[in-house]
Amino acid sequence: MSPIIEFKNLDVYQKNILVLSGIDLSIDKGEFVYFTGKTGTGKSSLVKVMYADLPAQGDKAQVAGIDLLKLKNKNIPTLRRKLGIVFQDFQLLYDRSVHDNLVFVMKATGWKDKNKMQERINEVLAMTGLGTKGFKMPHQLSGGEQQRVCIARALINEPEIILADEPTGNLDPETSVEIMEVLHNVVNKEGRTVVMITHDYMMLEKYPSRTIRFQNGGVEDSEQKETENIAENQIIEDEIDVVEENMETEIDTQVFEENIAEQDNFEDDEIIENESIESSSEETTYITEEDELPGLYDDEAFEEDLPEEGIVQESAEIFEEEIDDIVEDNHEDEDEEEENSDNPLDFIQEQDIFDFGDDEK
Repeated sequence: MSPIIEFKNLDVYQKNILVLSGIDLSIDKGEFVYFTGKTGTGKSSLVKVMYADLPAQGDKAQVAGIDLLKLKNKNIPTLRRKLGIVFQDFQLLYDRSVHDNLVFVMKATGWKDKNKMQERINEVLAMTGLGTKGFKMPHQLSGGEQQRVCIARALINEPEIILADEPTGNLDPETSVEIMEVLHNVVNKEGRTVVMITHDYMMLEKYPSRTIRFQNGGVEDSEQKETENIAENQIIEDEIDVVEENMETEIDTQVFEENIAEQDNFEDDEIIENESIESSSEETTYITEEDELPGLYDDEAFEEDLPEEGIVQESAEIFEEEIDDIVEDNHEDEDEEEENSDNPLDFIQEQDIFDFGDDEK
C-alpha cells in the first residue's frame, strides 16, 4: 500500500526562516498520528505544507496522491477537497445556523444537488452527535458542540485525511474525551487518516497511537507501544524547562540548622549571644528566655545575686556621712553670705547711689 502522506528530505520555510530541515515522513491510509513537541518546533508549519498554505521544498512531497512540488495555485482547491481541517478556534460563521455553515462549505466546493446536500448534512451531524442541533446558532452551543460542528464541516466532503490542529486545546477534560472519541471513530469506522497536533498528553496516554515528535528542526518517529513513555517524558521535560526558565540563582539543597539565642542585657544594653548551645544528632536543644536570663523568672536566682547584709549596712553608713558633710558645707556658705550683707557700703556701691552722671558734677 502506498503512503497517503509522504515527504523525503523536505525543507519548510516560514517567512524565509528555515523551520524544518531534511524531513522524512510517511503516513499510511487509516492511521491516527499525533504531532507533538514544544511551541515553535514546526508542527503547524508541516500541516500548512500539507494543505498548500506553505510551499514544499525537497525531494518528494505528496499528499492524497497530489505532488505538492508541482502543484499550481489553480489546483489548490482540488487538494483541499481531499482534506478536512479542524481548527482549534473553530472559525465558524456566527451569523448563520449550524446547518447553513455546512451548506456554505458545500456550495463553495461545488455541491449542486440540494437533496444530496441535505442527506450528507444529516449524515455528518449524526456522526458527530449533533443530529438535533442543525437549527442552532453557534453562540447557542457549548465549546465542545462547536468543535463537533468543526469536525462535521471537515467531514462534509468525505476527505481522505483529517488535519486537526489542537482540537481539544480549549476544551475541558470531559469534552476533550468526547472529541477524541469522534476522531477515533473517523479512523475506525470511516477508514480515514487523522493527523492531530496536540499538547494534551493526558489524551495521548488515554488514546495511544503513533507519535511524531518535533524538536531541533527535525522529527522523531515513535511506534504506538512507545507512546505512553513519550507522553510521560514530555511532561517531565516541560516541567524541567519551566524550572530552568524561572531559576535565576543556584539552589543549595543542603539544609543547616543553627540555634542562636539573643536577649537584651538590661545593665549595659548590649546583646548577649549564647555560643554554648548543645546539640545532638537525635534532638536539637533550644534555649529559652528563662535559660538565658534566669533573674527575670526565678526568684531564687534573683536572691543569689543580691549583696550580703553587712555590705549593705556599711554602704548606708557611708552614705549618711556624705549627706551630713554636704549639709554642713551648705550652712557655712549661708553664714558667709549673711556677714557680707551687713556692710552698708557694699550695698550703696552695688546700688550706685552717688553716681549722678557728668551733668551733676
